[in-house]
Amino acid sequence: PVGVAGAIESRKAENDAAEYIVAIAERRGRNAAWAERAVRGSASASAEEALRLGVIDLIAEDVPTLLRRLDGRAVEVAGGRTVTLDLTGATIERRGMGLGVGLLHRLLDPDLAFLAFWLGLALVAAEFFVPGGVLGTVGGVLLVLSIVAFGMLPVRLVGIVLLLAAVVFFVLELKHPGVGLPTVGGVLSLLAGGLVLFDPSARVSLWVLLPVAAAMGAFSGFVVKTALRLRRRRAVSGAERLLGREGRAVTTLAPRGVVQVAAEEWTALSTAGRIPRGARVRVVGIEGLKLRVERVEEEEAAVAAEEGRTS
Repeated sequence: PVGVAGAIESRKAENDAAEYIVAIAERRGRNAAWAERAVRGSASASAEEALRLGVIDLIAEDVPTLLRRLDGRAVEVAGGRTVTLDLTGATIERRGMGLGVGLLHRLLDPDLAFLAFWLGLALVAAEFFVPGGVLGTVGGVLLVLSIVAFGMLPVRLVGIVLLLAAVVFFVLELKHPGVGLPTVGGVLSLLAGGLVLFDPSARVSLWVLLPVAAAMGAFSGFVVKTALRLRRRRAVSGAERLLGREGRAVTTLAPRGVVQVAAEEWTALSTAGRIPRGARVRVVGIEGLKLRVERVEEEEAAVAAEEGRTS
């Protein structure tokens, strides 16, 4: 059973575990009372105490000693059959974890699972800017492994929701760069989600959480800064190409108003007094995102138009 915050209902889990271990102890002829205390009261014992209490059968310092002491013992196996162990001359074969199992085992560390999740997201996002398949593939594998690890760790639902909210905020910043507010929301959601993602017994370390949040915030801040710089650059270059171009006054300039030049409307300042609405104007200068214009007399405009037709 899972609560609203994703935490396991401890009382229910405790009762189930106690009943299960008591059943095993009784079936194996062990100390069932102590086994129940170990679950409900966190009772513990040294190896010698456990042997004296009837919790374990024997103590062995290493595997060869264990095999010698188990040799000749009768044990009950599946189906209720009793088998006598013959371990004389038995060879020991050691098998390590495979690559996949070993990687998953390491990812069961909350810090590594959290890092794999965000590194995977970053690589998948980078694939859109630097296509090629490698970054996206590696990022996808890391995301899958982190999700599998989340499924095996004591994850809280509220933490997952906050992390997904952080992802949404950062995606919004990438799609609409220059605003900045989604970056703030993403960093705050990431920090809050990382703090409550797991139960307190398996919490993400602040030494991992803070650098990840700082890196994501710095990346989004870089995107915002770059977008604003490009906007200003486009605006300036767009205005510079209008120098010497003619247009019309959309509103009366006294001396500020709006003009239309090259099918675009711009805020403009008159350099020579009031310019009525509808009059022809020429761009003679630029001040930031404002145009400085002067009125074009009708005779001059007619000559310019005639020269344009003859050329």
